[in-house]
Amino acid sequence: MLVFKLRYHQDMTLADVLNDTDTIGAIVLEYVQACRGDKRAKADYIASLSPDDREALRGFELVNPDWRLFRDLSESAQPDRLAA
Repeated sequence: MLVFKLRYHQDMTLADVLNDTDTIGAIVLEYVQACRGDKRAKADYIASLSPDDREALRGFELVNPDWRLFRDLSESAQPDRLAA
């Protein structure tokens, strides 16, 4: 929806877009929804971890705060369970 709104206003100047409260509202709404979705996804992922993995995530976040990178690295390091 946000991309559609921005494409819709492609022919407008930046000042016109910033003065359009519908566009600003849509941008803010999309951002808030994305942040909430990210927090839920992180909470669900942390809940699925073992206590040892949670501790490893805490240590990892001290170096790199991107929990998605930790998830991707830990999933790629696990052996394929279906191959056994």
